[in-house]
Amino acid sequence: MEVQRSGGRPSWFWVITLLALGLSSAPYVFGLLNQPKQSVYLGVHWGFDDHAVYAAWAKQAQEGKVLFENRFTPDPQPGLTFQAYFLLIGNIAKFTGIPVAMHIGRLLFGLLFLFALYRLVCRLSESSFARAVMFSTAIFGAGTGWLYWVQYLGDLGMNRPIDVWQPEAFTFPSLMTNGLFCAALWLIVVFWNALLDARHSAKAVVSGFLAVLVLTNIHTYDTLTIAIVGVGFLASQIAAKNVTGAWLLRAGIMAAGALPSLGWFLYVRSKDPVFAARAETVTTSPSLYNVLVGYGPLLLLALLAFFIGRYRKETGESPG
Repeated sequence: MEVQRSGGRPSWFWVITLLALGLSSAPYVFGLLNQPKQSVYLGVHWGFDDHAVYAAWAKQAQEGKVLFENRFTPDPQPGLTFQAYFLLIGNIAKFTGIPVAMHIGRLLFGLLFLFALYRLVCRLSESSFARAVMFSTAIFGAGTGWLYWVQYLGDLGMNRPIDVWQPEAFTFPSLMTNGLFCAALWLIVVFWNALLDARHSAKAVVSGFLAVLVLTNIHTYDTLTIAIVGVGFLASQIAAKNVTGAWLLRAGIMAAGALPSLGWFLYVRSKDPVFAARAETVTTSPSLYNVLVGYGPLLLLALLAFFIGRYRKETGESPG
């Protein structure tokens, strides 16, 4: 019989969770212990330009501001940017300083994400072993970038599988990189749990609405990811005749959570030329090949699970 711990979660959940958070923190502990004398270790290993923007927002929140400006230009600007995550981090930084506050956010929202992920995988199987495998794979599953690894230099990195250069494409690099990615992962899974709960209960609408509202503010393009996946999920449920009018209405209300944040984004873009210029910055995309190769192992596992599940359904074999 499986040993249970507090909150009704099994022992393997806590082992995997502590392992994930511990390993994701190991590079920072190493950097802190090995910082040269007369230097300050900032706790950043990737995306220094992005983290400079994050730190500037957190600094403004630390100073008591709620709406932020771009401090990397002398151009005049109204300072209308609202960023909920770094507003929180900046207020924590009043007591800890910005580098420590960044890692408090990373660990806090990383833990919240893992709680939500556990709740999601419990929907998919009654088998504790299957749940543990799904939970571990979702956290530690990776691509093939380690076979092609090169030092990231400009566009050179984008000529390799996606896991070489985009940490937010996978869970563990997201847990390791920064708290913004962890918070976004948490909100994504909160939304999906709420959407599935909304099939039978209207109470889930509030949490789903708020999750999309905040996600669209702090990490906008993840809302597009939810929308694309949601269309595919809806199509599958229609094909399976699992859709009801009440569920569609609740899902629509939750999706409407994106509108206030999108509306504010468009307003700021119309009023702040510095913000508009930054929003219009061209971002290159990798080739489809590098995306597919990067996700290759996980795609193969997904296909394998699909065909095994279909075979068991056709033969009546128990999934346990």
